[in-house]
Amino acid sequence: MENSRKKVLVVDDDLSILRLLEDLLATDQHLCEVLTADSAEHAIDILSQKNVSVVVSDISMPGISGPDLLTTIRDRYPNVKVILITAYGSPTIREEGQRRGCLHFLEKPVRLEKLRQLIVQELREEEGFGGTLKRIQLEYLIQVFCMSPTSIAIRVWEGQNQGIIFVRKGKIIHALCGDAEGEQALYEILTWRSGGFETLDLMESPKTSISKSCEVLIMEGLRLADERAGILPETLPACMAYPDEPDLRPQLSCLRVLIVDDSPMMCRILTGMLAADEEIMVVGTAENGKAALEKIESLKPDVITLDVNMPVMDGRTTLKHIRINNPCPVIILGAMSLKTSQTHLLDFLRFGAVDFATKPVKNGNQAVQQQELIGKVRQAARAKVSNFRRTKAAKVVRKPIIRAGTSAPGHLESLVIISSGAGGYSELMKIIPRLPGSLNTCLVVLQNMPYLFVPPLAEHFSERCEMDVLPLEENSELLPGRCYMGGSLSDIPLELAEIRDSGRPPAYHLRSLPPGTHGMDHFLMPVADAFADRALVLLLSGADVGDLLGLARIRAKNGRILAQRSASSMISDPLEIAIQARLPESEMRSEEMVRQILAICH
Repeated sequence: MENSRKKVLVVDDDLSILRLLEDLLATDQHLCEVLTADSAEHAIDILSQKNVSVVVSDISMPGISGPDLLTTIRDRYPNVKVILITAYGSPTIREEGQRRGCLHFLEKPVRLEKLRQLIVQELREEEGFGGTLKRIQLEYLIQVFCMSPTSIAIRVWEGQNQGIIFVRKGKIIHALCGDAEGEQALYEILTWRSGGFETLDLMESPKTSISKSCEVLIMEGLRLADERAGILPETLPACMAYPDEPDLRPQLSCLRVLIVDDSPMMCRILTGMLAADEEIMVVGTAENGKAALEKIESLKPDVITLDVNMPVMDGRTTLKHIRINNPCPVIILGAMSLKTSQTHLLDFLRFGAVDFATKPVKNGNQAVQQQELIGKVRQAARAKVSNFRRTKAAKVVRKPIIRAGTSAPGHLESLVIISSGAGGYSELMKIIPRLPGSLNTCLVVLQNMPYLFVPPLAEHFSERCEMDVLPLEENSELLPGRCYMGGSLSDIPLELAEIRDSGRPPAYHLRSLPPGTHGMDHFLMPVADAFADRALVLLLSGADVGDLLGLARIRAKNGRILAQRSASSMISDPLEIAIQARLPESEMRSEEMVRQILAICH
């Protein structure tokens, strides 16, 4: 039983103090065994023979002083926790104690119950998980602590050198190393490439000497470490060479991503997924919109992934601030039900979100989810956010009530395909609500986004258009006067299928394709064959153009292809690819596109 109890060593040259503290801890004899020493020399002798957990020592003693005893303990027994007591407290003495590795510093007269609680808490800390981490770099370890809301101190040593990093609620606030403190001390510690560490409970609140974000501090520390090792920037991967110096940023090939999510676990998952791409670097994370806005200025991200629902400041409010103060491509990441997405989706589009993606899920195909996320980040980084123009929400229209006995829609003689993606929402809002409900053609809008977001988007347009706007699904029958809205054909491949009934004109519906089929090319080819010169394809910002095979078939069959002016598009790359292949006959504004849609009906 005796061996199972933790040992507490009390050191003081005043025998009455020793007896007092021994009696104080007698109530916790089930938890600890109290050892006493009347000098530092005696204490060192006990430590060499006993496995001591906590040392409580006076500072002022003849011979070896308390701070010198602390230094000896740190050198020989780094896992022993030390509490120092003094009658002559001062900031200098306190800082000296912290520098030597003491976190608990009490001034006489000591509140005995507080001291007892401190000791008990330290002993119970040892009941948690313990272990050894090997071959892990210090910067990764610090990032783990900074992603946690806890307050902690990390004592680090390399040979005879040692330092302490103080983390309060996930933020580095102070550091000590030798005679240095603050950022200078932290950078010195970060240059160490091997050694050991221990975590200590942050009971005392040290002064705040560091205000920069964890990510900026770590990157600067790594830069200094590389300089000390003689590694020049040109020998490093592009994404690691002075990433936070604005004058060098144009030389970088890596995309800098800031992840904003209130879930530390989701931040780690997204960071890990993006790390698979050597040209993408996660430069920081933020637990809410307010924290993100504070980091954007210093981190200068190329892309921001933004959660929808967060405490303090939610995604919608954050997006507004980003658009006004620090315009940057933003991808909305949501794990939303249709009801939730219906409430927020259009607001994000109206306020300038470049793209949408669903959060990774455990039971999904991890490789596919990773590929989708990386692809969206790469595309968003190319967005010309300066081309964004906020679109006013169209008014809700009252549609006529269809009475029983009304004649069925006529034969479908023409078909309009609108391929749209990131940045295309504002153009869709300028086109579809302007079309009459009696339009004698069918519109198929392929908005390149996850299908989860399609039904609320279709409902939103349907409420603001004279035409009925419906989600595009397998077996949807294409009818004149209707608009069908679909998501990415790469996710749910569909193609046009013809239905023939003897004595009646052909009808058309959609059928599914095998997974992995490139949707856009396979979708357009049967459209070209069925409608020939009565097919019209509009390409908007971020359009899916496939491998251009489907578009080439449309042109070969005398169908028409029109493109939004690339100079006004947020995502112009796919439009420019099609234009270079000379497939669109012209580039035009949305008003002219409306006239071309009306013209194909006559």
